[in-house]
Amino acid sequence: MTAAPDEANPKPPDPEEGPAATSFDAETVNHVQTYLSPSKMNIETALFGVDNRTSTSRARATGRVTDQDIAEAITTYAAPDCYPLASKALENENAVVLHGPADVGKRASAIMLLRERTDGPIILLSPQLDLTELGDRDYDKGSGYALVDHIVVPTTSEQEFEWRVVRERLVKAGAYLVVTTTTSPSLPMAAVQHVAWGPPRPDDVLAKRTSIPLSEDDLDTLTKALAGSIRMRDVVELANRLTDGESMVDAVGHLDQTARSKVSAWFDGQPSRRQISEVTALAFALGADDRHFESVLASLEQHLLLHMPEPESTEDVPQETSLPQRRHLLTGPDSLIVRRTVTSELGPRTELAFASSSLHRHVLAVLWERMEVAFWDAVREWLNRMTVLDGGVGFGLAGLAEVAFAEVRTLLVPWSRGSRGLRGQWVAILVLSTMAVSNELAPAALQTSTKWINSDNAAQRWTAAVAFSGDLGRRFPHEAVNRLWQLCTQPHTSSGDPSFALARLFSSLASNTPDAGIVLSTLDGKLRRFRGPGGNVVMQAVAMKATLAVLSVQDDVRGRRAFLRYLDRSPDRIGVVAKLWVAVLGNSPTRRDAIRSLRDAVEDISDHHENPSKEAARLGGALAAEMTAEERVRLEAEMRRITKRERAGNNEVVTVLFTTLLKALIPEDTVRKETR
Repeated sequence: MTAAPDEANPKPPDPEEGPAATSFDAETVNHVQTYLSPSKMNIETALFGVDNRTSTSRARATGRVTDQDIAEAITTYAAPDCYPLASKALENENAVVLHGPADVGKRASAIMLLRERTDGPIILLSPQLDLTELGDRDYDKGSGYALVDHIVVPTTSEQEFEWRVVRERLVKAGAYLVVTTTTSPSLPMAAVQHVAWGPPRPDDVLAKRTSIPLSEDDLDTLTKALAGSIRMRDVVELANRLTDGESMVDAVGHLDQTARSKVSAWFDGQPSRRQISEVTALAFALGADDRHFESVLASLEQHLLLHMPEPESTEDVPQETSLPQRRHLLTGPDSLIVRRTVTSELGPRTELAFASSSLHRHVLAVLWERMEVAFWDAVREWLNRMTVLDGGVGFGLAGLAEVAFAEVRTLLVPWSRGSRGLRGQWVAILVLSTMAVSNELAPAALQTSTKWINSDNAAQRWTAAVAFSGDLGRRFPHEAVNRLWQLCTQPHTSSGDPSFALARLFSSLASNTPDAGIVLSTLDGKLRRFRGPGGNVVMQAVAMKATLAVLSVQDDVRGRRAFLRYLDRSPDRIGVVAKLWVAVLGNSPTRRDAIRSLRDAVEDISDHHENPSKEAARLGGALAAEMTAEERVRLEAEMRRITKRERAGNNEVVTVLFTTLLKALIPEDTVRKETR
């Protein structure tokens, strides 16, 4: 799998895949997001094999750190030996850089270092910020800033000056900054100290996370199991299992490092060509039944023969007298593969999987370490010509991305640009979504999607926009809102209405996180800016269309309007919601559709709320409170017609809402005349 340029857009090898998606319409966006629904695919478990009970892998990676996350970090934190050096550097210079391997606790260390220096808010910055942007931004006095998993460029002599600018700005503002990265500086940096970071002692972590006493035998078992390779995900999972009552011997059997050792030992046993082909095929076809698996395996073997021909035998080969019987050999006692029975809509079916979910990523990692370029060229061609692209391919590529994202990118780039139609695009989205739930891979997913959404290819922009509207947007909501808003303001660069992607982001955030208010606050700010004196009329129209799409979108769970789900979580934000509704109701181009959408929303209240009349009255009162006299006059006629029509339909909850509004819109004696 040699690297290919970004501009590569090869001829689609499978025309039956159909056309790529470039148009932003609700049906297509919802169609793809249905494939990526957490209810259909357990992304985190499928890829990473660890039941991480902490919130960090799912929490947003930008914005203010919640008090809950800070409290969790403080309660469970165990400091490594390098901590005092970093603490002293932050005290003296107001900034420090922590560099070291992935998953050794750098994020939690950044939070702890900042809380040690200030009681103010702690803000997570985008990993895409460069040193120039860090030197230009404003910092608030007493605040702490963490730039986690910074995407860095090779060290240059100019960076010494840029770091001095950043440090001076922080000192002047009385703020603090901690940057974490996996990249070590190639040149010494005197302006801001770069501290080599390592993990804490595992027994210290266990002492913080569990009250289970550890014997000398337990510590010996732990040391041997980790074998010098300590990842925080392993130790956290170990603590969870010990707390649940497992013995140390049983608990270490589930460690990520244990799975790695098992896979390495299997490869050390010199498996046959067929066996290596089998585990490779399964890595990209998880959950396949025997027929589908054998089809993709046969295709892979054909490509391997082209790139890695079998050596000719010098011995006499006896003529075959029987057909080969291979299926039962696939799941032998020493195999990494198992066959299991699962339920489906058509009854029980068998599927193939690795013996444990954690083996998947390690099979890919060991294959990458041991197999030569001819092997990966064959795999790349096989994947690019695979008849059916599905979730198994996506999970396989996401697993490979952990050790070789540049290789994965050679396939994702043309697929994102439509070389394999809509199916290839949604596999690319699935890979980015799966990467987004990993602390190590999320910055690369963000960087890739940002590049794609700014490209000159309509299909690639669509792919990136849908990625930002799902898991990637949940991880980086501020970045997602900004990128999708930017796309909304550039209708000439895409067909259809990209505000559907922004609406889907809001629905995703409202259903799964407390961060949906970021979308509403952004739209509120845009409307205030563009509706004011001298405002941009074109941008006002864009903001109105996007606002109506966001208020009208349904959630992923119960099919009701997502803003109602948001209000269930954040009832105190009803004023912002009402303000946005009043904006689209008072805008001539969106007024009629807004009234219909509001009516549908009230019907949702009727169908889903425990006390629908009370909730409808609360919403109606909030809407009325945001209306000016001019808006009341403009809306009066249409609101009266809607009210009469809904009264004729005898929908009590709709009547409650519009009656509440009419009390504010029309003098009380007029209301009495209308109701006689």
